[in-house]
Amino acid sequence: FVGVALPPENRKEAAERVRLPFTLEHIQTLNDALMTSNDEMLQAVFKLALYTGCRLEEVARLEAANVTADVIEITRAKTAAGNRSIPVHEHLKPLVAELLSRGDKYLLPDLTENTMGVRSSLMSKRFGKLKTKLGFDSRYVFHSIRKTVATQWEQAGLAEGIAADLLG
Repeated sequence: FVGVALPPENRKEAAERVRLPFTLEHIQTLNDALMTSNDEMLQAVFKLALYTGCRLEEVARLEAANVTADVIEITRAKTAAGNRSIPVHEHLKPLVAELLSRGDKYLLPDLTENTMGVRSSLMSKRFGKLKTKLGFDSRYVFHSIRKTVATQWEQAGLAEGIAADLLG
């Protein structure tokens, strides 16, 4: 590597690539748009992510056997630390009960794997179209919901260790 130099980082370009959390107003705008749509699976994915802080693929891969009325077990996370138990929020209980009553292997049975084995790709695309239609730029992605959850927990005074355990 003699004589090889890394290109200097363009701070403006780096700042433009940063993913931003949604504000509570943004979440309400997204929720309102989703609730007026007929996209039941995207509504469910959004709500599950919003109340758990889970990554999109974690939500898409949830198996019914790992979900009860009270606890969601993440067993196939991106990292080993991501395998965790998350209590089911009261606002999620009706949705979880309805999804479990379908009796499918996956909590969200309408999602299918793409050729790479990813179950969330269609949800990612549909969410991307929705948020773009609502005027959000490329700094806002589905993962921004996770950042929003982390920010809300921090502002609510949730101990950092507990938040880290819940977020994986």
